[in-house]
Amino acid sequence: MSEHMDEQLDRMPFLQHLGELRQVLVTVFTILAIGTGGAWFLSSRILNVIVGLLPENSPAHIFSPPEAFLIRLKVSAATALFVGTPIVIYKIWSFVAPALYQHEKSKVRPLFIISTLLFYGGTAFSYLVITPITMGYFYRLVPEDVVMTVGITSLFGIVAKLCVAFGIVFQLPLIIFVLTLLGLLSPRWLLKQWRVAFIIMLVFSSVLTPPDVISQLAMSVPLFILYMASSVVALSVERRRRREEGADDVAEESDPGDTPQDDEQNAPDDDMSL
Repeated sequence: MSEHMDEQLDRMPFLQHLGELRQVLVTVFTILAIGTGGAWFLSSRILNVIVGLLPENSPAHIFSPPEAFLIRLKVSAATALFVGTPIVIYKIWSFVAPALYQHEKSKVRPLFIISTLLFYGGTAFSYLVITPITMGYFYRLVPEDVVMTVGITSLFGIVAKLCVAFGIVFQLPLIIFVLTLLGLLSPRWLLKQWRVAFIIMLVFSSVLTPPDVISQLAMSVPLFILYMASSVVALSVERRRRREEGADDVAEESDPGDTPQDDEQNAPDDDMSL
């Protein structure tokens, strides 16, 4: 690997590397800026969809004139980042790929694709399942004679935070799978430490979610299910790898090579030499 990197550095000087990195960053920021401008025209509809997550057609409110502009700008930027994530990942990959061998590229490329799909799956799960449950729980806490006033900025912050958090935690299966393939993690150890893992997930969920028990459980329980399912899958992958390694060892041991009989046949005949 070091020799390959040296060859890459010989072909591309350090300053040219910086130039390539600068070009990638400029391209990424340009894509996000264009996406933000395009999403601006859809931001009003997106906000209406977000407000639709509130139970019983409850309205959301804007408390100051600048907030009307700022919330649409935030929604536009978040939409551009969400939709443009595959393009951003591709540009980063195009910068990193020349430093890898061909077999390394074939292994890393699917990981980027799977990671992107898991992130989108986590955000979709949060938006369609977790967010409505969380908002419904908040509204059930309000007494009958009290009216909840929801700010649109606060609502968007809760939705965005939950979506990003679930997009991140849905990377857990991929992380466990990769660490198992590298031999850095034992699935059996993960299964034995499930109690400790659940406590860690509760703490992790309390950091990433709004400060209420329902949101924390809504994240920690699916995360724990992902943890157990990933550990079981990783265990099967580890067993399969060991079987393949065992089959290779048996094949090497069964290779006859030079046997004592062959040595006797190949040895010079003393009687004939005399």
